[in-house]
This record gives sequence, structure tokens and C-alpha cells, in this order.
Amino acid sequence: MCNGKNKWLVAASMAMAFSILMACSDDPSEDGDVGVGESDAEVGENDVAAADADAEAVGELVAVNETIELDSLAPDDRTRSLSESLLLENVGDYPVTIENIDWVSQPNRVVAYHSGSISDTDADVTCDDAGDCSEGALCLTQSGFCRDIGFLPGPIEVAAGEVFTHPLAVRAGSESVDCPDSPGGSAYPDDYCGEILVESDGGDATVFITGDQSVSGILSLPDTFIEILSVEPGVEQTAEFEIENTGAGELQLQAMNISTNGQWFDVEPAIDGATVESGHTESFELEIAPPSEALEEDLEFQAQVVFESTSKVSEPMMTIMVTASDGD
Repeated sequence: MCNGKNKWLVAASMAMAFSILMACSDDPSEDGDVGVGESDAEVGENDVAAADADAEAVGELVAVNETIELDSLAPDDRTRSLSESLLLENVGDYPVTIENIDWVSQPNRVVAYHSGSISDTDADVTCDDAGDCSEGALCLTQSGFCRDIGFLPGPIEVAAGEVFTHPLAVRAGSESVDCPDSPGGSAYPDDYCGEILVESDGGDATVFITGDQSVSGILSLPDTFIEILSVEPGVEQTAEFEIENTGAGELQLQAMNISTNGQWFDVEPAIDGATVESGHTESFELEIAPPSEALEEDLEFQAQVVFESTSKVSEPMMTIMVTASDGD
């Protein structure tokens, strides 16, 4: 018979033996805890392997716009940035390095530009009085800044989820833009006018330049705002505006619609039937003749002008601001 003390010793001995048995038979692969029971060396090797995998992982580069349309192919005395830029997005989870961007086929007068060694953005290098920059640089007519001609050289890092933007421009020239011949085939757009290849460690991307080469005009307004001041009842006043044709063909004007008090206005020469040749600008005289019974508050208004023409792109709008005389 065991007394109380002996019973306690037996129980303690059995508990210790059970613990030793469980420790010896423990298999980390059986309980689902990956890595439990690994040595410090094995843990270190796994960490290094994971770090190497992350270092080798790259994102995925795609072209946001697979085509970039030329705003105009017509001769122009100004250098204009295209309304669309080259847009490249990293849709992956890791960074991408753009190694090179270059033309596969380049239309004349169309160039890429960037802020580089010739045109430091911080210095705000500007065009001279003749509208020129130093050799290798482009004068942007609207802003008056000089920018390096060409694509930004690689390597260019694009973080995950970011979009890289690169501007393009059509240089001033007395001849229409000459589009390169299309290689042909269903992979190329019908209005093919050039091609850009982007090479990166996250895949390559091709972007096509397109341009409507049909003979048609494009209506453009050098000034979209007309202000007529000190208008009085029964008194005629005039203001001038211009219509420019930036398209490759003739532009035929058909109508000019004025949203407010249109019956008070007249245009010379008449808009309906007027033509503007490619690359030319025509001047028009806008006359306002308010009726003698018009009240002063009737002479304070703003009107939107919409043109109808054979322009192959949407016509721009013009605003007329009319203010009454102060009576002095």
C-alpha cells in the first residue's frame, strides 16, 4: 500500500515521463505550424530566399492609351504639345524599370520632349525672341519654354500602381505632317501614322500614333473670348474675331449659333458659305445692334457661340461678354 507521499511521487514521475515522451515524438509537420522546430540556420536560409525572390520580382507595364491621335496634320507656324501624352502604367505589385523608349517609325514634325540637360526645369530656360532654343532643344510656343528633344533616357523607375507620363509635340512647319507607311495587317490601325516601342523588365509596350489623313479642314479659334463694352440701346458696336483652319483640306463654314440675344448680332462676311483654306486664318466682324427699347439690365449678358462647319473634329466654343454703358 502506498501512503500519500508515495502517491504524489508516482504521479510526478508519470507526468515527467509523459512530457519527455511528447517532446521526443513532436513532429512539426503534423500540427500545421510551418517552420516550428526549424533550426536557426534553416530560418535564416528561408529569409534570404524570400528576400531574393522579392528582389527578382517585377511589376507589369502596360500602355494606358494604345493609340495617340494627332490633333492636326496641317502646316502650322506654332509648335504645339499634343493633347494626348504617352501614358504607361505599372499594374503589378512590384516596381518596373523602363529601359528604353524609342520610335519604331516616326512622322516628320512629331517629336517627344522632356526636361533634361539642355532645358533644366528649375532654370525655366526660355525661347529667344525668334522663338528658337539651343541645338537639341524644342521651343514650346504657348509657354515659351525650351525642352530637350527626344524621349527621357532610361532607366526610369515606375512604382507599383503609378502612371508614367511622357509628352509629345508637333513642331512648327510649312508642310503637312507626313505619316510613315503602315506595315499592314490587322494589328495596325487604319490611320497609322507612327509607332513607339517601350522596353522594360516588366514587359514591352507598343503605342501607335494615328492621324486622319483624309482631306478635311479643322476649325480652330485663336481667341475664344470676345468682350463688347459700354453697349447702349439702339447703338451699333463691332468686334473682330478670327477662324483658323488647322486641317489639311478646305474648311467650309455653315452657321454661327449664339445662345443669348442672337437676333441682335450680325457677322460680316457672312458665315454661311464662307471657306477657309488649309493653314489660313480669316477675319470676321461681329456687330451687335440692341433695340432702342432695350433696358439696361438687358445689355448685361454672356452668350456662347457654337459654329457649324465641315470640320472633322468638334468645333471649339466661343464666349461673348456684353456689358452696358455706365451712362457717363
